[in-house]
Amino acid sequence: MWHPTANSVSPQEVTCGSNRKIALICPKCGYGKNGEWRPSIAGACRTGGGCPACSGKVLVEGVNDVATVHPEIAAQWHPTLNEFPPTRVTSGSAKHVYLVCKECGYGANGEWHPMIAFACGSGGVHTGCPECARNSLRKVMRVHYAKTARKPLVSVACPQIAALWHPENEFGPDMYTTGSCKNIPVKQHFFGF
Repeated sequence: MWHPTANSVSPQEVTCGSNRKIALICPKCGYGKNGEWRPSIAGACRTGGGCPACSGKVLVEGVNDVATVHPEIAAQWHPTLNEFPPTRVTSGSAKHVYLVCKECGYGANGEWHPMIAFACGSGGVHTGCPECARNSLRKVMRVHYAKTARKPLVSVACPQIAALWHPENEFGPDMYTTGSCKNIPVKQHFFGF
């Protein structure tokens, strides 16, 4: 970690509690090789060296930017609505960006703009496309209801009502049983009157 040429002293000549600034090089990403990383010795000892590039505090293109670390998020970058490219921001940033889902196209009109850190899965939280998440939940719920329903599903027992199901309903006719008390909008249909 000690920069071989940018320091006027050696590690043996200083103590860990010193406030003297020294040049370090991160062994993982190489940040500091030009002498730009200069923490105090006490600060470096306290944080264990804590590289600002590896922690996302300092942007280093090609090392910790979104395009390098999360190319799958960079591929979803909205082509016109963002003020900066994915190479100019770290994956842990609290900035919001516009994304377009490559699977379903959600976000093309600017309706999807998550915080970069959440989109990249910072802290184990990856928000993903909201529309794909809803569809995935619907599939899981469909399977669950099909296995646990004591009454027949509307889609099975009443296909004539299922055919009139309005497309804007949150869930389809395979998500409700025939005994459900929920009022569900249906397409306008004249029954021969």
